[in-house]
Amino acid sequence: FSRCYPQTAGGNTSDAEFLANTSLLPLAHDAVFKHYTGGKYASLANTLAKKGYRTAVFHGNVPNVWNRPAMYPALGFARYDASSQYSERARVEKIGLGIADGPFYAETLSKLETLGEPFFAAVISLSSHHPFKIPDSIDSFDSGPYTGTIFGDYLRAIHYADRTLGAFIAGLRASGLMERSLVVIYGDHGGVPIEEYSRMRHFLFDTEVLPPAGTAPPNPALWREMTQVPLLFLANGADGTPLAGMSNAPVGQVDIAATVAGLMGLMMPQAAGTDLLEKNPPFVLFRQGSLIKGSFWITNTTGQGTQVYDLTNGKLLFAGPEGQVFFSQTIEKARQVALSSDRLLEPHRSSR
Repeated sequence: FSRCYPQTAGGNTSDAEFLANTSLLPLAHDAVFKHYTGGKYASLANTLAKKGYRTAVFHGNVPNVWNRPAMYPALGFARYDASSQYSERARVEKIGLGIADGPFYAETLSKLETLGEPFFAAVISLSSHHPFKIPDSIDSFDSGPYTGTIFGDYLRAIHYADRTLGAFIAGLRASGLMERSLVVIYGDHGGVPIEEYSRMRHFLFDTEVLPPAGTAPPNPALWREMTQVPLLFLANGADGTPLAGMSNAPVGQVDIAATVAGLMGLMMPQAAGTDLLEKNPPFVLFRQGSLIKGSFWITNTTGQGTQVYDLTNGKLLFAGPEGQVFFSQTIEKARQVALSSDRLLEPHRSSR
């Protein structure tokens, strides 16, 4: 899915985990993982656990970040291996926030092979996270004209992340796990700061002389389009042939769990997302007060200063009440989805 937008808010990575596992929206200004850890969610992990699946999370960071030890049981994960559950040999190779992706994936593959089937596992990598500092001894990728810049460091980090992810997928194939698994690859949130907009645009389109850092985008719609994240589903279909194809429809992380449920024949009656193999989502909703419908980005949907941008060229089409009136039905449907998602959160409130 080439147009997947991150729907995270105050919880960053933890919001992405929540979206991908529950098909519910995060909080607008705080982290669900901090305050809504009570009870059992109607999540993928809890649903699959009832069907006999072993459930686990593997992460190369320290265990207490984002209150994960409290939240994971509510989401249905029975096992949580953080950095302390990895060998000293793996932990010694560290990049940024935790274990480097190479040794992390290698040791995680061994853990998966002995986890027992069927299983549902979340594997959270770290090396493509800011500050994007990859030692030459680990990956010597040349970022060319971007060398020495934040964007150049980002390209190096992504090169390393891609290479090690490819090795992990190859390991799944060699072990035999891949042929009987569904693998979902998604990004959690944007990484490159807006100050690097001009360099990113130069890299993507090569339409101008390499610009200096700090050149701001001409309007927010152009930056909105550059903050997408990857989303891929790798699996064999019912007839044994691999799923194939690409969609350019706008989708969000809230659609991940609903799509997995559709592929596995599971029911997720509380899902705010859409099964992407059945139809396109009606819109992509952001808790910061905007939404995407088709090629339109509608901002400030709760106020009088609504603006509507054409995402194909970044142009502002409407400003003020006119845009809100034109998209009134979509805005109201999105408001109802957000309210419904918030109501489903309330039984899980644990603290404030």
